[in-house]
Amino acid sequence: MTTYDPPRPDPPARLPWLVWALLIMSLVAWRRGVYFSGGVDPIVIAKAAVGGVALMLAYAALPEAAHRARLGARTPLFVLAYVALSLLGAWAGESLLASAVLAVRVLMVLATVGLLVASFPAAVLLRSMLTTMGVLGVVIGLTGLGSFAAEGRLSGGVPPLAPNQLALLYTAPLLGLVWQLLHRSATAWQLAGVVVLGALTWMTGSRTGMLALALACLVVIVTAPRLKVGVIMVTVMSVPTLFFVAAFTPILATYFGRGGAKNLTTLNSRTIAWEAAFSAGNDFWNKWFGSGMAVKTISVTGTYWDTQVLDSTWVSVFVQGGIVGITLLAMWSLCTLLSAGSVRVEHRSLWLALVILVLIRSAVETGLFDSYVLFVVMLLPALVAERRTSEVAASASASPSSSPQTMSASRWRPR
Repeated sequence: MTTYDPPRPDPPARLPWLVWALLIMSLVAWRRGVYFSGGVDPIVIAKAAVGGVALMLAYAALPEAAHRARLGARTPLFVLAYVALSLLGAWAGESLLASAVLAVRVLMVLATVGLLVASFPAAVLLRSMLTTMGVLGVVIGLTGLGSFAAEGRLSGGVPPLAPNQLALLYTAPLLGLVWQLLHRSATAWQLAGVVVLGALTWMTGSRTGMLALALACLVVIVTAPRLKVGVIMVTVMSVPTLFFVAAFTPILATYFGRGGAKNLTTLNSRTIAWEAAFSAGNDFWNKWFGSGMAVKTISVTGTYWDTQVLDSTWVSVFVQGGIVGITLLAMWSLCTLLSAGSVRVEHRSLWLALVILVLIRSAVETGLFDSYVLFVVMLLPALVAERRTSEVAASASASPSSSPQTMSASRWRPR
C-alpha cells in the first residue's frame, strides 16, 4: 500500500528579506577606522551573533523548499581555496588566530548566501537583497545627515559608515531600479526610489560609485535584448544634455574634482600604499601566499604617517594571499563575469551589470574576497549563474510536471 505524500510548500518569501537584513548589518562597519586584529569585544561578539542568526535562518529554509537547487562547485571551491591560502600565509606570518576568525566569517557568508540560493528563486533573492540594501542605506543615511552639512559628504550615523561604503548600499539597488525602468513598467514608488537613491548617492560624494553606476547602466542599455521606444528617445536626447552639463557647467568638474589639492593628496596616499604593497613581499611566503586576511594596512615610508589602509581589493588580496591569491581572484571574477552573461536573455543585462558594478568598485575598495557587503553582492550572481536544480525526494511523485527537466527550466532562469 502506497501513501500520498503531498508536496511541501516553498518557505515563506519574506524570509530572504530578514536574512539579507541581518547579513548586511553583520558585515557593515559598526566602528569607523577600526579593523579586526584578533581581539574580542562586545562589538565583535554582537556582529558574529547577528551573522550567526542569519545563517541559522537560511539553513532553516532549506528543508522547507519544495524544489531545492543544486549549487555549482566553482565559487565555493574558489572561496575555500583562497581561505586555505590565506590561513597558510597567516600561519607563516604568525597572525593565524585573527585570520582564522575572519576566514570563518567568510565561510559563514558563503554558506548563508548559498543556502538562500538553494531555497529560493533567483528573482526573489535579487529583489529582496537590493530592496533591503536600499532601505537600510536610506535609514543609515538619514541618521548621518549632519555629516553632509558639516563635511559636504553624506556618511552613516548609526552605524557610522564611510561615504564610499554607504554609496554601495545605494548604487546596487539604483541599478536594479534603472533596469526595471528600461525593461518593464515602473510604479510611482520605483520612480521615487530612483530619485531618492540617486540624490543620496550624489550626496555621498563617491566618485567611484558614480562612475561604476554610470558604466553599469550603460551595460544595461547596450546588452538589453530590446528597449522601449520611449527609453531609446530619452537615451538619445540625454547625450547632448550630458555633454552640455560636462562642457559648459561646473557641476561634474566640481564633483569629481572635489577637494582640489587635498584630492590629489588622497590619490597620492593610495598609490603610495599600493606601491609599498607590491614591493614589500620579497620573501617566498609573502610573495606567493601573502600574510593572511587580518592584514588590512601596510607600512609606508617617506610620509608623516606610518601605515596606510589598502583601499583596493586587488592590492589587499595580493598582500593577504600573494600571487596565488590574486590569481584566484582574477579567475573567479572572469568566470563570474562570463557566467552572468549566460543567464536568461531578458535578465542577462541586469546580472552582467551588477557584476561589472562590483568589479569596478573593487579597484579602489576592499572587500570583494572578504566578509564585506561587496562580497555578498558578487556572491549572489556567481552562485545563481552556477546553480542547477534537483528534485526533492518527497515531491518526486507529486505530478508528471514535477520532472527534473521541467523544474530545471523553471527554477534555473531568474524570474
